[in-house]
Amino acid sequence: LKPGGDSFVMLDKPAEEADGVAVLPPGPVRSNAALFPPDEKPHLEFPVLGLLHADAAAESSHGGAATNNHGTFFDTQVVQLALVTDRRDLAISVLEDAGPRRIAVQIEPDGSQQHELARTRSLGYSAFNLQALCHLATLAEHVGIDLWRYETPDGRSIRRAIDFLAPYVAAPHRWPHEQIRQMEQTDFATLLWRAGIVYRDPSYAALVKDFTGVWDGRIRLTFVDE
Repeated sequence: LKPGGDSFVMLDKPAEEADGVAVLPPGPVRSNAALFPPDEKPHLEFPVLGLLHADAAAESSHGGAATNNHGTFFDTQVVQLALVTDRRDLAISVLEDAGPRRIAVQIEPDGSQQHELARTRSLGYSAFNLQALCHLATLAEHVGIDLWRYETPDGRSIRRAIDFLAPYVAAPHRWPHEQIRQMEQTDFATLLWRAGIVYRDPSYAALVKDFTGVWDGRIRLTFVDE
């Protein structure tokens, strides 16, 4: 987010920084410069300062207005930063809109995501946007909003989108839409671990239980159901 009101979406770094801030206790300690080396301060301050402009930018910017994965990731970043900077009101506002504004617009009644199917890597981007929707749903739990079970009258929901992709986990080559890069099965792992836990359905986790890779340990540590 730029102070002038324009914006762009950084899909990874702000989320990592927000996670780092989140482990600190609430209150003034979060702004204590002594806690951070001088060369790290700009990385922390930039997204936090940008959040001050998020209310105006969310509607007018390219990121907030986008109806594909860019818009979804924009929302996840705004919500994360809002929650760790005590802007609960902003987080709730974005999350309350996420059902009608993101899920209902991005997911079709059959679970497909038309905005992502238009891409040359349509399977990858369908999973990518769904990861962002699942992350929004996880964040929403912190303010008592259930996006996991949000469903429109014609059946648009996060679970429907997961079910649409699930048959292609074991057979990504059967995906009927354009996908110019080979899809790694592990790209589905976080989606299905989350789904198995949230929906109490072991069939999701069964699809990925044998996956191994660089993210395997982190996924299992984060999403193990106790």
